[in-house]
Amino acid sequence: MQISEQHTRRSLSQGDVSIFGLVATYVIVLLLLFFAVGGILPSAGSTTSTLEATSSAASTVSGILFQGLAWSVGCLVMASSLGSIFRGCLEVKAVTLLTLLAPVSALWSQQPLNSVRRGIFLLLATLFAVYLVRTYEALELAQMLVLTGVLVGLLAIAVSIWFPSIGRDVRNGGAWQGVFSSKNGCAQYMIFLLSAAICFRFPRRNMRLLSYALYPIAAVLIIMSRAKTAWILCPLLIALIGGLSQLRKISSKSARLAIFVVVAFAVMVALGLPPPGAYILKLLGKESTLSGRVPLWMGVLTAISKRPLLGYGYDGFWHQGLQGEVLNIYTITHFEVFQAQSGFLEVWLGLGLVGLVLMLLSLLQASRDAMICFRHGDPSSTRWYIGLIVLTVLYNTDESFLALSNSLPWLLYMVACVGLAQEAKKIRARAHLLDLDAASALELQARLQRSLIEAKPGVS
Repeated sequence: MQISEQHTRRSLSQGDVSIFGLVATYVIVLLLLFFAVGGILPSAGSTTSTLEATSSAASTVSGILFQGLAWSVGCLVMASSLGSIFRGCLEVKAVTLLTLLAPVSALWSQQPLNSVRRGIFLLLATLFAVYLVRTYEALELAQMLVLTGVLVGLLAIAVSIWFPSIGRDVRNGGAWQGVFSSKNGCAQYMIFLLSAAICFRFPRRNMRLLSYALYPIAAVLIIMSRAKTAWILCPLLIALIGGLSQLRKISSKSARLAIFVVVAFAVMVALGLPPPGAYILKLLGKESTLSGRVPLWMGVLTAISKRPLLGYGYDGFWHQGLQGEVLNIYTITHFEVFQAQSGFLEVWLGLGLVGLVLMLLSLLQASRDAMICFRHGDPSSTRWYIGLIVLTVLYNTDESFLALSNSLPWLLYMVACVGLAQEAKKIRARAHLLDLDAASALELQARLQRSLIEAKPGVS
C-alpha cells in the first residue's frame, strides 16, 4: 500500500478530489485520531481510574491488537518514504537518539517486555512525525489536525453526554473526559489540536468553517473537563501567538528588547512568587502541595538517586505494581499514582540522566532553530511550532507526556522540532548561497580591477 504524496497535496491545497488524494488524507486523519485517543480504545474500566487502569487497558490483547493494526497501516503509509524519513531523523539527532534509547533500555529495564514494545511504538511515532513534516506543508498538516480535532471533539462530547460511565470521571465529580484517557488529557489534547486553528488562516472556505467550529467544541471540553491547568494555558497560548505576530512587525532590536522586558518581568514575579502563588492556587482550588505533587516529586527524586544514569528502563518503573521504589513512593503520598506528574522527571526516571540530557538538547536545538525561523521563515508555521514547544514545556512541569508512546502532544512536539529544523536548514542554505554570490561578485570585481590595471600602458 503506497499512497501518492503528489495526489495527497493536490487534494488538500487545490481541492482535487481524486481517489488517491482522498484515501491518503483520510488515512492520515485516522492515524491522527489513533494518537488523539492515546492509542487505546475507551472503556468504562479504563477511564474512571488512574493510569494503572489506563496502562493495563493498553496492555490487553484487544489493546495490543488495536495498536498493532494502527501501526501496520502507519508503516505501510511510510514505506515509500524511508529515505526521506532517514534524512529527516538526521536533522533532529537528539530526539531521534532519545527514542532509540527507549527500546534499547530493555537491556537494563525492570520491565523489559514493556520497554521493548512501547519503545518500538515511540520510535515509530518519531518516524511518523518526520514523515508528516517531510510529506506535507505545515498548512496541509494543520488542516488535517483541525479535521481531527472536530471529529474527536464531537465524539468526546457525545460520549460524555450519552455514555457517562465511559465519558465522565466519577472520581473527580463527573468531569468530562469523553474518549480520552483522563479529564486532564481531554483538555490537554484539545488545546494542542486547537493550536492549528489559532495559528493558520485557511484559504478554503470549508476549512475556515471547520476551524471556527473547533473553537466552541474545544471550549466546551476544556471547561467541562475542569482541568485547571488548561484553563490557564489556553488563553496563554492565544496571547503568545498574538504577541509573536506583533513582534514580527517591529525591528530585530526592538523585538529583542521586548523579549528581555518580558523575561525580566517574569523573573521579578518569580522572586516574589510565594504570596501571589498561594493566592492563585487558592483561586484554582488547589493546595500548596499542588494536589500532592510535591511529596510525589520528592519520592521520585529519591528513586532517581538510586539509578541516576540510565534509569529504570523505558516504561519500566510504575508497572511493577506496589513494590520496591513504587511502594516507597506510595508510603510518602498515601495514594496510588502511576506517573511522576512531571515530564522531565518521568524521562529521568525511565531513561536516566542520558535520556534527560537528550530531551534538553532537543529543546535547545528547537529553540535555536526557532530564533532563525522567527525572522526569516513562514510566520504562521513558525508561530505554530513555537506554540507547540511552549505548550510542551509548560504542560510537563506538572503533567507527563514527554517521550510518551502513542501520544498526540508528543507527536506534535516532534513535528515542531522537525519542522523548525527543516525550515532553519533551508534558511541557512539560502544565506550560504547569498554569501557565495556576494563573494563571487567581489572576486569578479577584483579580477576586473586587476585587468584594467594591467591593460594600462606603463603600469607593471
